[in-house]
Amino acid sequence: MRVAYYSPSAATTHVGGVETFVREISACLSQIGVQVSIITGLGEISPNFIPFQSCFSNIYYLPFLQRYLRGNNMVCRVASKLGHEITPYTVESYSMIPLGTIHFVTHSYDIIAVHGLSDLFLRLCTGRTPFIFHYHGGHISPFHIAFLKRLPIFCIITCSSYLQSKLQELGIKCHIEQVHNGVDPNFFRPDVKLREWARESLGIGNRKMILYAGRFTPEKEVELAIYALASIRKSVEACLVVVGSGPLKDSYIRLARRLGVSSDLIVLEGVSQRLLLAYYNAADVFVLPCSRETFGIVLVEAQACGLPVVAANSGGVPEVVRDGQTGLLFEAGSQKALASSLLNILLSDNRREEMGLKGRQNILRYFTWHHAAQKLLKIYSSAVE
Repeated sequence: MRVAYYSPSAATTHVGGVETFVREISACLSQIGVQVSIITGLGEISPNFIPFQSCFSNIYYLPFLQRYLRGNNMVCRVASKLGHEITPYTVESYSMIPLGTIHFVTHSYDIIAVHGLSDLFLRLCTGRTPFIFHYHGGHISPFHIAFLKRLPIFCIITCSSYLQSKLQELGIKCHIEQVHNGVDPNFFRPDVKLREWARESLGIGNRKMILYAGRFTPEKEVELAIYALASIRKSVEACLVVVGSGPLKDSYIRLARRLGVSSDLIVLEGVSQRLLLAYYNAADVFVLPCSRETFGIVLVEAQACGLPVVAANSGGVPEVVRDGQTGLLFEAGSQKALASSLLNILLSDNRREEMGLKGRQNILRYFTWHHAAQKLLKIYSSAVE
């Protein structure tokens, strides 16, 4: 079976759920005999993508306007002056559509799978090849809703039941399947030596370490974690390590300085998967403040490392985090509730250890890439029968 994965940002973005999905699921599918080709953007290759290059039958790099390039921002400013508000992510996605169209006209596959709303336009040039849309979340405009209702696609695959029900509520009638994201538990695992090394390299001493990993963008609400750090400092010596990339790095540093916790905030960019593994092990609790998280791959990675998690009680998060067992869910948007949940875990070594053990068990049972790949193989196979 020849499957084409179209994902503009898969090779160039360091941190992101879609990018992680494309890399990991392609590796698992290739192990069970599926030939996966990837069509992605041309640019500086992420160190997280490099180890997975051998998993693909073919890799096609197409020129595009990467989200953080100056040219991308210029397009956004020009569009704004013309009365059209667009984001760098939108420009990034649409900029590759013309060359993506040419690719699918000149190449043949058994299945074509896309991962972004902008990518749906490619369906217009893919003929009778089964077309699958992996919906990972995000705002759906009225235009895209209308487009999805009319577009002849084999099925939509969502990463959570929350997303599945959201699409059904919007009146989208096509077949929808739900397949949870996963993790490689052989890579993301508890490691005492890594914990010791990482804590020493970070220079955090005996302070409790709170970890966030993800994009530095408004929807991730990382500011909530910085406010929470400031409010708990009288009760516990703690630091917040923020790992990822994005435009809000300087904003986080300014906020920490204003709140008097700049010495307890560590911001790290361009982190490899190996380093991220070390930081999961070094941490005492993982935090995900986002109130619109559709799944949260980082929540699965953290639990696989035996790390308790604190996350907003919204979206697809309750499907991943067992409240009171593998972590704590707090009222979305509430800095006070977040601070209280962090203290609840940080002040009890026994509870933290117990939650960590249950978290690891939860992942091994329900959330591995192997499980996800087997489910996807059944769906893909039914598409080509």
